Amino acid sequence: DIVGYTKDEMQTMHFRDFTHPDDLGLDEHLLRRTLDAEITHYSFEKRYIHRQGHVVWVHLTISLVRKAGGEPDYLIAVVQDISAAKRTEQALRTSEHLLRQAHELAGLASWQADIGATRFTTLAGSHQVLGLPSAEFTGEQLLGLTHPDDRERASQLWAWALQGKADYRLEYRLLFGGEERWFTVR
Repeated sequence: DIVGYTKDEMQTMHFRDFTHPDDLGLDEHLLRRTLDAEITHYSFEKRYIHRQGHVVWVHLTISLVRKAGGEPDYLIAVVQDISAAKRTEQALRTSEHLLRQAHELAGLASWQADIGATRFTTLAGSHQVLGLPSAEFTGEQLLGLTHPDDRERASQLWAWALQGKADYRLEYRLLFGGEERWFTVR
C-alpha cells in the first residue's frame, strides 16, 4: 500500500526494487550486519520509490528471528510512512529561511526572552540586523547597551509588563560602538 503495489506484486519483489538508490547501500549494510549477528535489529529513515514514481519517506525497523540453532529464520519489518512529517520539516525550513530573508529586507528583529534567567535570544539572525555581537545576551548586557537617558524608563516598563500592568511598547536608543540607534520594541 505504501509503495502502490498489490500484496501479490510485493511478494514477487525484493526491497531493492522500490528502495531509493541513495538509501540502498545503508539498508544492505545494516541487513548484512544483522544476518552476520553483529546486531539484532536496526531502524532508520529511508526513501521508497512509489509505483507512480514519487518518493515516499518511511521509518523502517527490521528485526531478525533466528531458528533454535542460531541460523536466520525470517525478518520482521515495521514500516511507517513519515512522508507528511518530512513535508512538514521541509515547510518549516523554508518558512524559517523566508522569515530570515524578510527580517533582513525589512530591517526587523525578533527575539525571545527567558524571564526566569533574564536572558534574551534573537531569532532568525536578528542579532546581525541589530548589529549585536552575539545572538544571546543577558538583561544586564541589554541594559548596558541602552542609552543612559532611556534606561530607567525601559526598566520600569519592562517591570510593569512582567507584572501584567502594561504592554511592552517602547521607543528607545541603544548604543553600539558609540553610535546611537533608535528602536521600537513590542
